[in-house]
Amino acid sequence: MGGPDLAMRPAVPDTAERTAHIFTFDGCLRFWADDRPGRVALDTGEMMVTFAELDRITAAIATGLADLGIAPGDRIVWQGNDAWPFFALLFAAARSGVVMVPVAPDQPPDAARAIADDAWAKAVFLGPTPGAHARAFAGLCGLVRCFDADAARGWIAGQMVGDFPLSAPNAPVLQIHEGRDDPRGVVLSHCNLLALRKAVLGHALPHVVPDALDRLLAHPAARQIARGQLRYIACGPRPASKSAWWAPTARSASVMLGYWTQPQANAAALTSDGWLITGDRGFVAASGILHIT
Repeated sequence: MGGPDLAMRPAVPDTAERTAHIFTFDGCLRFWADDRPGRVALDTGEMMVTFAELDRITAAIATGLADLGIAPGDRIVWQGNDAWPFFALLFAAARSGVVMVPVAPDQPPDAARAIADDAWAKAVFLGPTPGAHARAFAGLCGLVRCFDADAARGWIAGQMVGDFPLSAPNAPVLQIHEGRDDPRGVVLSHCNLLALRKAVLGHALPHVVPDALDRLLAHPAARQIARGQLRYIACGPRPASKSAWWAPTARSASVMLGYWTQPQANAAALTSDGWLITGDRGFVAASGILHIT
C-alpha cells in the first residue's frame, strides 16, 4: 500500500454532488447538456465534442440502434482503438438499454468472434485495428449488421434523433470479458458505473492508492494531467490472504449484476439475494472485534 491521499473538499459542489440524484447515462447526458451545452465533453485528440453535441449525437445513435431492431438487453460488440466511436456507441447504447461488449483491439479475429457469439451480439462495430476483421464475424447467429471502420463512422454520422427506449438504473449497460482464456462476461449496470462516487458523498474518506496505481500516477505522462482535473480514483480490492477462516459478503451499488449466461459462476460469486461473496478473510477476536486480513 502507499501513495497520496486524494481526498479533496471542493469549495463548491462537485459533479458527483450535483448529479447525486441521477443514476442513468441518459439522465447524466441530458443534465450536462442543459447545464453547460457549449463546454467540451470529450476531447479525443481527433475531435472535440461539446455536451450539447454529445447529447444530440448519442440520442441519434440510440435512435439508429432501435431502427436496426436492436432492443434493450441486446448486445453490440465494439473492437477498435478509436476513442470517438467507442464513447459515442457506449453512451448511446447505455441511454437506450443496449449493452456494449468491448473487445480488446489486439484480440485475434477468432477470439473476438467467440466473444461476439457468446454475447449473442446483434451488431458489431470495428475500428481500424490489425486484429479487427469484418469477415471474422460473418454468419454469426442473430447478427443484424457488421460495420467495418469506415462504415461505422459513416453510419454514426448519418443518424438522426428520434424515439428510442429509455433504460432503468439497474439495467445492464456494459459487459466485459476480462481475459483471453476466461469465457465469463461481467455484466454491469448504470448504478455499477455511476453510483460508486455517490456512495461516499458527505464522508471525508481518504483514497489510498495501491502500489500499481501509484506507479502509474508517477509516470511522466501522468504529470501532464493538471492536479485540479483529478477528482477521485476508484480501485478494486487486492487478493486477500487465504490463511484465515472467515469469508464475508459485501453488498453495494457497485456489485456487478453477474456473469453473462454463467449460472455456476454466479452461484459461486453471488448469493441468491445479490450479495457478493468477496473471498476476503478474517476472524473475530476474543474481544469481539472483527479483523479483516
